[in-house]
Amino acid sequence: MRIAIILGIFLLVIVVLLSNFTRLVGGISKHKATSNLEAYLYKKYKDEVKYKWLERFFNSGNMDPNMFSVLIYNTKNPEIEFYCHLNLKNILEDDTLSMTGLEKKTVNDHYLEAIKRYDTKQAIIRIFKTEISSIVFNHSSINLTFDANLQSDQLQMLLDKFVNRLNYFYEDLGLYSDITLIIKTPDNPEGFIEIPLEVYNSKWTLTAYLLSNNATNFKVIEKRITSDMINYLEQSHPDFEIYDSRKIFIDKTSLSRAASIQYLSDKNIKNDRTKKWQNPLKGVYVTYFDLDTSHIYKGELLSKTNDKTTYDEALNQIKKAIQAEGVLAW
Repeated sequence: MRIAIILGIFLLVIVVLLSNFTRLVGGISKHKATSNLEAYLYKKYKDEVKYKWLERFFNSGNMDPNMFSVLIYNTKNPEIEFYCHLNLKNILEDDTLSMTGLEKKTVNDHYLEAIKRYDTKQAIIRIFKTEISSIVFNHSSINLTFDANLQSDQLQMLLDKFVNRLNYFYEDLGLYSDITLIIKTPDNPEGFIEIPLEVYNSKWTLTAYLLSNNATNFKVIEKRITSDMINYLEQSHPDFEIYDSRKIFIDKTSLSRAASIQYLSDKNIKNDRTKKWQNPLKGVYVTYFDLDTSHIYKGELLSKTNDKTTYDEALNQIKKAIQAEGVLAW
């Protein structure tokens, strides 16, 4: 009992010390930081902007106990927002956001950029208002909702046009990482096709057509494909088992032919700290099926040595195989 009490007191002391560490090294309290931020925002913007949350951002990278993370947004239009790190001890005297001493943008500079990003997105939405019923920009994806089930050539034409417009506004959009287009249709209101966009030389390019996990009949298709693979592996390759990694490519010329790429792991490989690590993903199994009817017409083990190939080599092997079966996903 006495040991338990001593241990409890010791843990309490540790918690108190940790919670007050930033104060001990010269950091202001969160209460004071909140007060300074609210005073600054009201002074600069009155009631035009607010903040959603406030968290201390003290770490080994910045070594500043007065640095806080905050999300600032426009009160009338919360879609206009920006995330930043602020020194809230000195915010009333110096509102630059530099953490390295190289960048000298102010809070208002970032606010104006947020407004530009919003205005640019609205401009794109207006440009396509007669062709795409809804366009929603998210952090890592853009949802494109159509009010009709388009033919493959119509969809490709619209996507080319849309990506060209994105590239025209590349700098103003402020989306500098890879993003994904999510196509939604009346038959697949939660998602039909997902197309990652890759960035190269400050330009996005369309990649492969992939079936969305939110497609209306996805669960039915997944169940049938899995059942067929299990039967095949039990009879022909009992050392392989299904690994939790799968992509389903869709033929962009038909939007019906599809190929499911399933990775398989070797049951005999047991990685632990006493041995050199081995890549267990040796097998790649392909299932060809018709998306409209869910009919599976072919399955094959594409590779038993996937662990010995590079990513590019494996991708080229997959491309060559599924294109030979008429699945032109790229």
